[in-house]
Amino acid sequence: MATSNARPAVALLLPANERDQVAAELAAGGFDPVPLDDVRDLAALLGGRSDVAVGIIDAEVAGDIVKLRLTDPKDIRKAYTIAIDGTATPVNSINTGVPHVVAFVNDLDGHDVANIGRMIRYHQEYQPAGTNANFARLINRHRIKVRTYERGVEAETLACGTGAVASALVASWTGLVDSPVDVLVKSEETLKIYFEKTNKGFEQVYLEGGTTVVYQGFLWDEAYSNIR
Repeated sequence: MATSNARPAVALLLPANERDQVAAELAAGGFDPVPLDDVRDLAALLGGRSDVAVGIIDAEVAGDIVKLRLTDPKDIRKAYTIAIDGTATPVNSINTGVPHVVAFVNDLDGHDVANIGRMIRYHQEYQPAGTNANFARLINRHRIKVRTYERGVEAETLACGTGAVASALVASWTGLVDSPVDVLVKSEETLKIYFEKTNKGFEQVYLEGGTTVVYQGFLWDEAYSNIR
């Protein structure tokens, strides 16, 4: 089932006893786990809990609003520098299911997300897997604005769920915001991030946002039989 119109992404509904095998076969073929934004759409269609390749993700569905609980983040690194075009650039990084770099900038609207994002995405610091690159601006202690260059898409996207979460958590880890945090993304949608901060990191992390069904279709077995 395709769940996103913004990029090529497919979520497969499978019996629980087949999930791990199919996920391993997909990974061997170079496919990433289903993106968080697509899990949010999938939860809206299913009306609740989703067991996906990155783990079991619980969801609360109220109309077209979905609130997802994420796996706890890891690999938090605060306030270090990497060289971008020969300039030491302050960044932070965190893994919210996939790796993200977060940099705070003053002129977010005028920032060259495409070029700088690409340089961060392919930076030697994050090889061989690479990383997503987020650029954030603080509005107040419960609101930030974010633009994201996504690995795999290889361009700026209208929204990135794990990127919004990463930006909110890094902003909290650096003492800039408190939960909940509204994240205004490129599409002008607002995503709400909930979390509990601990001495070691974060837990009880939730993403809340809207979903819209824009089309439905059918995928026959022949379309993916060659990967099984």
